[in-house]
Amino acid sequence: SNHSHRRGNSFSFDIISDKINKMELTYSFRKSAFDKICEWRLTEQTLVRTDENGKLEISYKDIPSVRLQFQEYFRYRHNNYCCEITTVIGTFQILSTHYVDFAEFEDRAESYTPFVKALVKNLKTQNPLCIIHIGQKPSAFSGNIALVVASLLMLYFLSFVLPFDGKIEAIVGVILLAWGYIKMSSKVNLPRTLNSDEIPDDVLPQKQEIIVKQ
Repeated sequence: SNHSHRRGNSFSFDIISDKINKMELTYSFRKSAFDKICEWRLTEQTLVRTDENGKLEISYKDIPSVRLQFQEYFRYRHNNYCCEITTVIGTFQILSTHYVDFAEFEDRAESYTPFVKALVKNLKTQNPLCIIHIGQKPSAFSGNIALVVASLLMLYFLSFVLPFDGKIEAIVGVILLAWGYIKMSSKVNLPRTLNSDEIPDDVLPQKQEIIVKQ
């Protein structure tokens, strides 16, 4: 009887472990005042999107690529990151911030991060051909760097035309600021591809249990 009791406990433990491994993670957010709340749910085989228009089930095999990137500060959104999902029927964005009210956004990093990590693991398992991009698109990244360089060149030429005291110090200061921006941008926004299912911290939001309001 003891042997059967141990078997029963082992069987129950296996069921519980199986349920934990197959836990369906969900994440919901509202993009803006013009959008309704959208819920995303992970299952073993599909990614499910539910909003006011109904439910949409997307097979992992129908997702050729995903892009994880930091979003620059825009309209009071702080600590904002984006998971852009390209599917055979269109492109969808999942943001780490949630619209609450005018100029008020809730930071949902605590639930966004585990959801995105689980999504990438599922994609790597169910669809090894899916490409996980990290950082900005190459065109956007190159454009930002080119804009900074062009601004520095313009400042350099203007320094010969517009005489003012302390211009050398000012130019050096601007160059140092620009170099700092380029260095930071290269770390966070540099286009690259994720070969494993371990996502770098620089493309995931930091946990901040606050509501940013301005």
